[in-house]
Amino acid sequence: MTLQVEHYNLEHSPTLHTGGTLQGSGVHVIGSSVAPLASGPASRHFVASLSQPLTAHIAQDGAQDRIVIKVVTHLEAHQRRPHHIGREISALASSPPHANVLTLLNAYASSTHYSILTPFYPYSLRALLDNSSFVPSSPSFLFLVLALSHQLVQALDHLHHTLNLAHRDLNPSNIVIASNGRLKLIDFGCCLPTPGTSSSASDFPFVDGPKGLEHDFGTLPYRAPELIFGSNAYDPKGLDHWMLGCTLAEFWTPFENSTRDPDSDDSDSNSNSDPQDGYWSEPPLTHSSRPTQNPAPPQRPNRQRLFTLPSRNPTDFSLLASIFSTLGTPTLQTWPEARALPNFGYFIFQSHPVDSEWVRKRCTFFDEVGEERRDRLKGLEKMIAGLVRISEGERWGVESCLKEGGWDTVEMERMIVRGELGKCLEEYWP
Repeated sequence: MTLQVEHYNLEHSPTLHTGGTLQGSGVHVIGSSVAPLASGPASRHFVASLSQPLTAHIAQDGAQDRIVIKVVTHLEAHQRRPHHIGREISALASSPPHANVLTLLNAYASSTHYSILTPFYPYSLRALLDNSSFVPSSPSFLFLVLALSHQLVQALDHLHHTLNLAHRDLNPSNIVIASNGRLKLIDFGCCLPTPGTSSSASDFPFVDGPKGLEHDFGTLPYRAPELIFGSNAYDPKGLDHWMLGCTLAEFWTPFENSTRDPDSDDSDSNSNSDPQDGYWSEPPLTHSSRPTQNPAPPQRPNRQRLFTLPSRNPTDFSLLASIFSTLGTPTLQTWPEARALPNFGYFIFQSHPVDSEWVRKRCTFFDEVGEERRDRLKGLEKMIAGLVRISEGERWGVESCLKEGGWDTVEMERMIVRGELGKCLEEYWP
């Protein structure tokens, strides 16, 4: 694909679709510097150097001399409902800035494709979780886990209560980290106005179909039970709460015994998701180490997802089996919403009892934290147990998470400004 780099550099380019932070100003991309980062089933991502750096205010904790260009063709934009780059553009362009949400620089629409330009961030949460050194015995592990968990809950609180949006595809591959330790939530292609808000089709032009909410989408290990059973009337915030719990739990799950097989199927996503594992490289990109067109996927340790799946041909049914064996098999008495699920009555699953100790049994890294520091983790354990509940009506909201976490937002900001989080990250990406 040939990018129209010259259009990115013009004031109010003829292909400008939406002006973001730059309000249509050019970004001064060096055409010869554009290099591929990753490709998925519906998008391609490039990194590009700039001849005139962004200001620190505009870069929003990202690199000032590089940006990311995400490209989706018009055909691809309509093939993966409800995922659509228009949702992402609409959400980011109309949103007030927030420290933990991706910043849109500009968006363009040519006759063949859409492009969105965003700051470049060197790390992803997925890569950090799969780093074999990121374990409780590491001096900075607990410090980073608490800081990143806090920021992720803050990001979701902003979405739910300021923007009145649900993300609907929250997972570690859709979370990046700046070099100073600032967490950023990305990929808003599935986002949706939440029920009961003033958002309308005219305010947010990309909504789900006429038969109700879409359910056949998302990243497989993080899909909530109501999606798997075909609900078209779920609470979009409830999906985010489930996915938040699954993501927070992965800080505490152990590694698999084997490394990733580059030739194996990607168990992270179903056919509708956008695999971004490796999207931000490990270690971070430098000018002298830009990726080649087809870099060989590295073998690396594999952090267990909260709900484990077979390495070959994972399905919704294998995910349900893992959920029920962990949380207990629901009945119509324990999960009354199941009466309204289209596919619930068609299947019979093995009966598993409810286990109140499931968090400690699955998240075994909790037991590797010393006694003197364990009191700080009681809130996180309760948070995971409160978020990951089969009944969406029983799941914790972000308000409960913020209250239980007991975090100090002012001190968190000071740690970022003082460079303490950035120094911790250097332990894992020297």
